[in-house]
Amino acid sequence: MRPCELFRKFAIVVILALAPAAPAAAGFRECMQAHLAAALALHPSDGKELNLIPGREIPFYSSGERPHVRRLEDVFLVIQPADDIAAIAETLAHGRLDSKAIEALLRRHLAGSSGRPLSLLEVMPEIAKLKTNQQGECFGPNCHNATLRWFDPATGIKKTTVGEMERILGDSQHFRKIPAGEALRYGDVVVFRNGQDNGRLLHSGIYLSSDLIWNKVGKEQAHPYTFETLTGAARHYFIEVGEDLQIEFYRNVSPDGAHFE
Repeated sequence: MRPCELFRKFAIVVILALAPAAPAAAGFRECMQAHLAAALALHPSDGKELNLIPGREIPFYSSGERPHVRRLEDVFLVIQPADDIAAIAETLAHGRLDSKAIEALLRRHLAGSSGRPLSLLEVMPEIAKLKTNQQGECFGPNCHNATLRWFDPATGIKKTTVGEMERILGDSQHFRKIPAGEALRYGDVVVFRNGQDNGRLLHSGIYLSSDLIWNKVGKEQAHPYTFETLTGAARHYFIEVGEDLQIEFYRNVSPDGAHFE
């Protein structure tokens, strides 16, 4: 048995026996972090990532359920007078939003903020502005639906099946898989797959920077739209499949105004 597999099984026993109070074993955390670091190392930074910092941690569920499970209330963008504000605005727009409007907002903030970071919600797509830290509209809308609505609000509020998501990710008119060696960008799609099950799609979300993502964690109404660390999001699936967890990234290439069909 692989060492990480042993740690994974031990972590499951600890969580089931002592949850919600006990953390997973240190060996499990180390294995998971090493696995995630190896996946990210395939996409070395080119120095163009946004300067983002996480906000405070809050309980994942507003109901008080499983208080040990945490998420991020906000993520903040740090900009300085010497930064290339136009380039930052282009990155934030990622071909889907009005970069000139974002640039104007960034410059206004820079002029009057006294160095205070800007909430990323101010410059995110409409779904993130309206729904972050809110629970689902109803039972059904899931992680894949939230991911697609980030790019195309016309996707609608519904459960997006694995088959639908696979078809859209595989459509070269809409997405391309980011190959090893290419740097990641704000707005890329991060995907978790089960290598034990022919790469079955487990989860998707929006990559923001380094260890930060935006996602919805499931189809239940109580599952919020939220910021989260990539480590935190990966933890659940690493418990499930261990080192067979596959982590991939995709980039949206849809023409402006195009809809997923």
